[in-house]
Amino acid sequence: MTTDELSPALRERFRAAAPVIEVDASGIVRRGRARRRARWAGAGSAVAGVLVAVVAVTGYGGQRRQEVAAPPPEPPAAVSLWLSAEEVPPGAEMVAVPVGDPAVPVEFGVAVYVDRWMGDRWASLGGAEMCLDHWFCTATFAPTDGSLGVHEISIGLGVPQRFTTAGLEPGWYRLNQTGYGGLTVRGVFEVSVDAAEPAPLAPTNTASISVRPVLVESEGETVTLTLLVPPQDEASQSVEDIAAATEGLAGDVTVERWTQQRWETVVRLPVTDPPGTDPAMNQLADTVEIPPLAAGAYRLVREGPAGSHYGSFWVPADASVEP
Repeated sequence: MTTDELSPALRERFRAAAPVIEVDASGIVRRGRARRRARWAGAGSAVAGVLVAVVAVTGYGGQRRQEVAAPPPEPPAAVSLWLSAEEVPPGAEMVAVPVGDPAVPVEFGVAVYVDRWMGDRWASLGGAEMCLDHWFCTATFAPTDGSLGVHEISIGLGVPQRFTTAGLEPGWYRLNQTGYGGLTVRGVFEVSVDAAEPAPLAPTNTASISVRPVLVESEGETVTLTLLVPPQDEASQSVEDIAAATEGLAGDVTVERWTQQRWETVVRLPVTDPPGTDPAMNQLADTVEIPPLAAGAYRLVREGPAGSHYGSFWVPADASVEP
């Protein structure tokens, strides 16, 4: 018997004892649909699970942030890998420079591998072929099988190599670069969403300035400037092409320091020819006497017919750093 079959009086007594409760079923429907979508996606979960595992273990491209204690410092070594910043936001561009005792005979390839600190150990992530300044590129790390296909070249101490932290989620990372004699140098940095932006590097799609040495002593030093001109459409260049690009460059440069997230002018300096060279033949390089400077990130700005050209250099806070 249903309530419709009861007498009106009995029906009212039934409703008083067991009132009708209205239910909003939309939430139940949404959860049911979500469960169905999860089941429908199950067919691809085997493949997707592999990618999720890589993100969780390697730290590539994920958004999770695991709070772990900082790794222990690397032990002192005669040669190490200097980094242009210790803490950077995701996607920042940095420079790595092998530094150390010039008496140590060592040469490196351009393959660099990256580890992530897991809280109790370093876990291998992958690697990259580092970018030299005259290659006009920025290296990006990616998972590897333990080997990298790179240019078979060698670099010595003091050579800057450019890379980005793009794809690395917040955490601590260690770069490893092994010399041809088996010596490995390392540098540690942190990726943090709260980190300040490091000093911007020169664009890779236009002419820029190579500064050597790129790590300048705090008491001042003579540096050599070379204008780097990217090839057109990856074509080869002649000395005449580069000489034409250097024609009309200003006879002085401005030194700027990266301070509080902006460039501030420090001093203007004259440009001279390298000692012992014929000014008529010196079309590719000049020198500048850098005065004593505080530790920090700097750039040289030189004007030319095509606009401003930039070249980065740093004054390390650690006086023991030997470029």
